[in-house]
Amino acid sequence: MKKLISTFHGPLFMVVVGMGLFGLIMVYSASYFVAQESTGTHYAFVLRQGIWWLVALGAFLFTSLFKFTAYQKLLPFIVVGTFIMLLLVFIPSLGEERNYATRWVSVGPILLQPSEIAKLTVPLYISYILVQKRAQLHDFKKGILPSLIIVLLLTFLILLQPDLGTVISILIAYLAMLLVGKISFKHVFGLGLAGIAAVTMLAILSPYRLERLTNFRDPFADPGGGGYQLIQSLSAIASGGITGSGFGMSTMKLGFLPEPHTDFIIAIIAEELGIFGIIAIITGFVALLLIGYSIYTACPHPVGKLLAIGITAQILGQACMNLAAAVGLMPITGITLPLISYGGSSLIITMTMLGILMNIARYNHFTNNKKETKEIYETV
Repeated sequence: MKKLISTFHGPLFMVVVGMGLFGLIMVYSASYFVAQESTGTHYAFVLRQGIWWLVALGAFLFTSLFKFTAYQKLLPFIVVGTFIMLLLVFIPSLGEERNYATRWVSVGPILLQPSEIAKLTVPLYISYILVQKRAQLHDFKKGILPSLIIVLLLTFLILLQPDLGTVISILIAYLAMLLVGKISFKHVFGLGLAGIAAVTMLAILSPYRLERLTNFRDPFADPGGGGYQLIQSLSAIASGGITGSGFGMSTMKLGFLPEPHTDFIIAIIAEELGIFGIIAIITGFVALLLIGYSIYTACPHPVGKLLAIGITAQILGQACMNLAAAVGLMPITGITLPLISYGGSSLIITMTMLGILMNIARYNHFTNNKKETKEIYETV
């Protein structure tokens, strides 16, 4: 047991648990009014989040011990399973619609969001396919197209829900993996431009997305309609100032700011804890960035390197999108803040990805002893 604990990446473990517990505390503060109004008790949402957090912690610990090299054998089941889960949301008896989007599968009292699973599937699949095709990566048709087809099919199903924010976060991770996977820069650049053009076209062709885009540029043009949520978020952040109003003392969560415990939890953190709360959140994500990059640079295994970058880019890209939307730097996408926002599917998948990152760090530790590495890890 002592030997096992010694191989855990201490900084990563502390950041993950620290941010998770901080998020749990802030979910309670941000949700207690909404919980009281909808369920009759202040603790409804935080109790659910607490259960999910324990499950997520179990997933984190399990995947930190499960050899990342073993996912190659499971990939066909993971990819097919993800497609099936994404299709289930369109079955009327299973799919649940909320806010004009059908993104959830209802299984009794449990709601699952299959698009979250895709965030894990893409880095797993891409890391292996790029290594398998590494001799052909200069050839777009033979080296890149196979992975691109799977990513496009997955994102197409997510777009139908519709969930453009998740699609963008997945594409960010995909492009990051292509960049470090020794793909020709012209191919990566071309795919990036194509992705931007596609997202822009989707926004223009969809009335509600176009409304979000125009409201993001000038929310005060429609303060009682499409610009309302962003205006309330900016008001909450501005009122927090340097020190904030104090824990639990937010007024915007009292029915003024929609989704205070999910998409816009950062606004409540800023209002109650001020600039120090914002600094704490940003520090946590910067620490994850540095830790993820250090694990990537230290890993001698090609799949491990790509997987470390994909996971780091997925989580950090989503965090940047959420924070940028809350302060009006980009359109509101409805994407949550990893480790902090309320939501079981998001939390469990995020912690699972971080567990895999921990496992890669453990692999890096064992490479200092070739005998141990041979006993504990198998070669891809």
